[in-house]
Amino acid sequence: MITASSNVVAFLLYCFVQGITPGPANTVSFASGVAFGTRCCLRQWLGLVAGFLAVSVASFLLLWMLGNGASELLPLISWAGVGYILYLAVHMLRATPQVAEASTQRPTFRRGFLVQATNAKIAIACIAAYSSYVLPHTQQPALLMLAVVAMPLVGTLCNLVWLVCGGLLTGFYAKHAKPMNILMAAALALCALTMLPL
Repeated sequence: MITASSNVVAFLLYCFVQGITPGPANTVSFASGVAFGTRCCLRQWLGLVAGFLAVSVASFLLLWMLGNGASELLPLISWAGVGYILYLAVHMLRATPQVAEASTQRPTFRRGFLVQATNAKIAIACIAAYSSYVLPHTQQPALLMLAVVAMPLVGTLCNLVWLVCGGLLTGFYAKHAKPMNILMAAALALCALTMLPL
């Protein structure tokens, strides 16, 4: 049986892995950081934060509004989340190092918000996380609110890492692409295992 503390650790690991792996927001953050520098891109990063928070709240409210019907759908949503995470793991194993082309668009709050608001990766990740790690284990409003804020916080801190360290990550990733991909794929597979509805 999964204890509350191990469930919290699994949830936070899931948030970190989905946040740090390459995706639209990380790619945009990296390319913008290379093209314009960190300070100029902070407005865009704040847009990423706001967009992720909006998607997180919308995903949670969707599950919450399903109410009792959600309990019947939670295992199906969890299985869909497991499938999606395993898909990401396989994609990581097949990935090749690619250097993002520098963006010609000026980094703005609006651009960051739109990147996250249209980011299917985080919408699916939020629904999978809340249906697997949160709703089956607690209904306490404070804990629910904490989970809804924790996922965007961890995710956008990962975006910030890509933004600030973009140039450094390019060289490191190019030299160690295969081991890094295997490590991330294994972490994603571990997340998928913890999401299995039991």
